[in-house]
Amino acid sequence: MDNSSRAQQLIEQMRSKGSLPAISENVQDITRITHQSNTCAADLSAVIMRDCGLTSNILATANSIMYSPRYPIKTVSYAVTFLGFEKVRSIALGLSIFKQTMKTAKTRQLAQLYASSYFSGSFAMSLAKKSNYGNPEEIFVAGLLYRLPWLALANTFPNEFKEMEKLIVEKNISNNDACKKIFGVEYDEICNALTNIYNLPDKVVKVLRNDVDDNDPMVSLVRESGHISNMLFGNKLGGEKAMKETETRIKKELDMEAFDISDFIKDVC
Repeated sequence: MDNSSRAQQLIEQMRSKGSLPAISENVQDITRITHQSNTCAADLSAVIMRDCGLTSNILATANSIMYSPRYPIKTVSYAVTFLGFEKVRSIALGLSIFKQTMKTAKTRQLAQLYASSYFSGSFAMSLAKKSNYGNPEEIFVAGLLYRLPWLALANTFPNEFKEMEKLIVEKNISNNDACKKIFGVEYDEICNALTNIYNLPDKVVKVLRNDVDDNDPMVSLVRESGHISNMLFGNKLGGEKAMKETETRIKKELDMEAFDISDFIKDVC
């Protein structure tokens, strides 16, 4: 069996056990109409307002410190016009997948991992703003979904996943090699299969696979945000020394000499 077939077999098992989030009808409609040339803000607003949770998220985002509108944004149509169709689509897609994955958490540890993923997105978006990255919403979605394949494996195959995690942590084996040893397919292949299901943007796929691209700092932004979030939620060894090491890397990789990790965490939280 080739890699793509084995990956698809694992995806089908995840789906049958309810470990893969389903995209809501509202978000599917948002994705569809944002790609239509004749769509207007009223069309998009009508779909968003079917979902009270999505409505509050879009309004909260438009009124957040990230955008600092001159006057409070009180209507969805104004928020759509203010943010733009692509930003609304990214936010809706990312939050929809995340919300659905939360419902599949079977253990306290997995719930912590989901919380860690949410803060990875939040930290990444704030780092993006500080480093003047052009599309912080894309960064937020990438951070939010950074560990989607990881969590899907943990939810569906808890015992096998523990063995894979042990190889990575204790033996310092790469994600690809550990996944290949335990599941018979590389981690990147599972990432590719999942991102095809949700039709995620290419840059988000790059982050999930942890591709290295010197011309795009997004992978570094999300990776460092994931480190911070994991240390806060106890999924990775933390402490003052580890935080300082992360601060030093961020200063160097993102050219942010004035960066203070303690102040950064306080501001985001």
